[in-house]
Amino acid sequence: MSESYTIRRAEVQDREKLLKLLNVQFPGPDNPPMDFLAMTPYLFTDDRMDQHFVCDREGELIGCIGVYPYDIQIGKTVFRTAGIGQVVTHTEARGLGIMNATLKKVTDALREGQFDFSWLFGDRQRYGRYGWACGGSRMKYEMCDKYLPAPENVDRLRPFDPAGDFDLVLNSLANMHT
Repeated sequence: MSESYTIRRAEVQDREKLLKLLNVQFPGPDNPPMDFLAMTPYLFTDDRMDQHFVCDREGELIGCIGVYPYDIQIGKTVFRTAGIGQVVTHTEARGLGIMNATLKKVTDALREGQFDFSWLFGDRQRYGRYGWACGGSRMKYEMCDKYLPAPENVDRLRPFDPAGDFDLVLNSLANMHT
């Protein structure tokens, strides 16, 4: 295999190759394939394909990093930010500097795009070399009831009472460490 490759933005015609790379390589060789199109169909539409930086070796995609821009409002200030995801290198191409070169291209694009910040979950030591650092650990998720399954036994559920349930919580914690 040649060690010559090009890092570029994905194009619409790359969709199938990109999904194959992600589905097979992302979970690792000993795990079943994933289905990124089913999990995140909105990331692979025609108008969002160029948000993926791919490493192309003679027509074969051997690496990818997604850069997904969006605005976030904190107080009255709106920040231009990007989520970084799908950082993957084909197992047969590891050790060739694919992730390193692709991350450099991505960080250059983030600077050129004048993003206020970006976020990336993962190995802090690995991604820290490229400027990502822990910036907080609080997230809030809101979900509409219609997307949740019905509880199996509604009679068992009741609101949490911090004062009344304190002993239950202490007992649970104690049992976790025995």
